[in-house]
Amino acid sequence: MITNVEVVEVYWTAGVVQAVKDYLPPFFTAVTNSSYLDWLSEYDLPAQFIGRGHFKGAYTITPTATNTSLTDSQVSTELLAQIQAGALPAPTLDGAGNVNTLYTIDFPPGYAITITTGNASCMQFCSYYSSIALGGRQVPYAVFPDLSVGACSTGCGTGSLTANAGTEHSLELLNAITGPDITVAGGMPGWASSTCGGVGYVCNGASMTAAGYTVAEGWSNRQAACVVGAASIPPPCVGQQPGSSACRGCTSSDDGTGCTGATPHCDTVPTHASFGQCVAAPTVDAGSDGSTDGSRADRPGSTGGACVPGQQVSCACVGGGAGAQACLSTGAGYGTCQCPDGAPPGDAGGGSSKGGGCGCETGPGRPSAPLVICAVLMVALASGRRRRRRGQPRR
Repeated sequence: MITNVEVVEVYWTAGVVQAVKDYLPPFFTAVTNSSYLDWLSEYDLPAQFIGRGHFKGAYTITPTATNTSLTDSQVSTELLAQIQAGALPAPTLDGAGNVNTLYTIDFPPGYAITITTGNASCMQFCSYYSSIALGGRQVPYAVFPDLSVGACSTGCGTGSLTANAGTEHSLELLNAITGPDITVAGGMPGWASSTCGGVGYVCNGASMTAAGYTVAEGWSNRQAACVVGAASIPPPCVGQQPGSSACRGCTSSDDGTGCTGATPHCDTVPTHASFGQCVAAPTVDAGSDGSTDGSRADRPGSTGGACVPGQQVSCACVGGGAGAQACLSTGAGYGTCQCPDGAPPGDAGGGSSKGGGCGCETGPGRPSAPLVICAVLMVALASGRRRRRRGQPRR
């Protein structure tokens, strides 16, 4: 999951269609700092809360891979090389050491990207997201083939080029923020289902307007519908632990906005008793680089200070029961929620998951039970959450 998303737009060469290059910076600037992300707080975890983000900037790269037929492995390897060379900004972290940066990579016309054999751009998918290891952490990225010509121009939306681009980019934004690490066994947990995939994939093809732009809808467990917002969002917690319906865990984006008056700052340090609450003074994580805004640059040797090894926090299980998550021996984060009697972890709002684990949807793209939290250990879930082309039968 991503706490306060920082979007870095990457143009794969200068050949990306100019209309898309003109559209995406203001699109991301508006969408990441809007109510479009506020409702995602319903998917908060015990040690990680979701807030608003920001747009870092757009960067054009000159890839060493010059061929126009690329695999996902080649794309991720190039992304890593560009970051390490300084052509792209390094990922930033939240106060717990979780990666905040999402790299969105757009391609020019004429490029074909293949995830696996038989899973190709504009044939099986319109976009997808994944992650790559860097500095001991998984860094998320999303891939977007050109939508202006070819099969993607007719199979990836019925709106204008920019409206379709906005839908696809916001779709992967929702999935990356709420989803788990999908390419590493034992990765950080997040929300998904085995049949439809991430929060955005459940609502495949549905879009509405938010922040003045056409955006993808996402599935809300709380509202039991595909939405782009909520009628009301709980206020940040002050003087009480997050976890109830009365308040939500705050993030650094609440400083001076959600957190106001006598408590204008959010405590973003998981080892503090007031973690996720609005407090009077800025907080500093002694195990990090000393930043006070809950976001810091990734750098060699940073411990992250996510939690104390062995420390346990409560978590929600399907049916409304309580479970426990223990901090990993590395202190980098919490393990999978352990629920009593083998019940699957899930949304505190209850519901049952079909067959246990992460499977909960039946029928064409709508859940019959809430999405549940998963620590992705199953390869099948990773492949199932790739984006399929609209209108194409699910295999």
